[in-house]
Amino acid sequence: MHSWASVFRWDRFLVFGAKLQASWLISVLIAIGGSPFLFQRLLPGLTSWVDRLPLFRGRYLDRQAAIAVLGSLQDVETMGRFPWAIVEKVKSIIDAKSCNVLWKDAEQPWFIVKAHYGLSAGQAAFLSTPQGGPLANFFRRGPIPCVSELLVERVKSDEAEGIRREMNFLQATVSLPIFFRGALHAIVNIADREDGRPYNDIDLGHMMELAHRCEHRMETLIAGLAHEQMTAMWAHDLVKPFTLKGSFHFIQEGVEGVFGPISEALKTALSIVLSDAAFVRMHLNRLIHPGNMDVFNIVPNVIRFGYELLREKYTIESIKCGITWKVDVPPKNIRVFCDWMMIEHRVLANLIENAFRYTPKGGEVELGYRVEGNRFITFVRDTGLGIREEELPHVFEARVQGKEGEKGLAGLGLFSAKTVVEGHKGKIWVESQIGKGSTFFVELPVASVGGPE
Repeated sequence: MHSWASVFRWDRFLVFGAKLQASWLISVLIAIGGSPFLFQRLLPGLTSWVDRLPLFRGRYLDRQAAIAVLGSLQDVETMGRFPWAIVEKVKSIIDAKSCNVLWKDAEQPWFIVKAHYGLSAGQAAFLSTPQGGPLANFFRRGPIPCVSELLVERVKSDEAEGIRREMNFLQATVSLPIFFRGALHAIVNIADREDGRPYNDIDLGHMMELAHRCEHRMETLIAGLAHEQMTAMWAHDLVKPFTLKGSFHFIQEGVEGVFGPISEALKTALSIVLSDAAFVRMHLNRLIHPGNMDVFNIVPNVIRFGYELLREKYTIESIKCGITWKVDVPPKNIRVFCDWMMIEHRVLANLIENAFRYTPKGGEVELGYRVEGNRFITFVRDTGLGIREEELPHVFEARVQGKEGEKGLAGLGLFSAKTVVEGHKGKIWVESQIGKGSTFFVELPVASVGGPE
């Protein structure tokens, strides 16, 4: 009969262990060395499994779902649209209270706000940070997100305090760098979660995926700007009549009385010409510098004078067309956040000219407004041909023109208007009935209402 001692003899155990020592050691090394790789491979599956548990359901966005959301960045066709696309993607993959995108200013040493959500127009209007500030310097060390809670672990305490102050001003818990050809080009600032939970590695992974995809798309877009250089050269030639030595300065001198007295009616007409010339000159300059296209100077504007100018500008046209032209001019105490020159020429002028084009003799065109809370709504109403119901979903698309009546120049007027309004984070829409006319509405943020008129 064998005893336990004879079954588990130490010498046999040691001999048995010696035989497996090499294979055991190799197995351990493989497990340790391969664990990061295995972890990365298993993480999406683990996350999906955890997400299905009742306690965690819906807390984490599946990686494949995040990639699907971010993949649509390839549809962004202009640099002006790019910052807004970024905030839309952040809103889709991270449930943050707010987000803003600061873009590198080519002419000033600042990163300035170009897009945002979750902030009022007043809060966003003055967001900026210096290109040589603590936050920008942090990002120049490497393409990693700056997380407010982890700053002490990565930088010295005094430097961390400076970065934290900057992030607080930018309303950011996490700031994300976007590089272009090795240089810091933009900063995405993301606030706390709506539900108060801290961001984890999965969230930061989605953010970095967003940054990488932005960098790739920017490379494609900016490379495409090279094809616009010929346009810029033509713009350089076309802008000459608008310069100080160009022919348009004679009109300014005529308005100022250099060539003798002129009638008030002629002075008004020449002032309208000068206003249009100023707009053309500004945008020819933007063609010369394509990287600055679709950049809006959004500030509080008293818009009364713009409405008065539009009233005068289209009065002669209304008489020629036999159309009643009405303008409801806002009081001076209404100020609106906008780039008024862009709103006037690319939005309201397009809407008014379309209204005249499609309204028959004896009809009526009206430019009006109303204020609803913190939103300013302007509208252009006509008694023209109207728009067919099946055409309504497509009127703001590029190259779309009405089938009835006189066509426009290129089918880009309403598309251009929509681009400008969306760049202001506003809304544009239309209501119409065949045979009864159309009303186009534009909604913009109010800066203030009150005070002396």
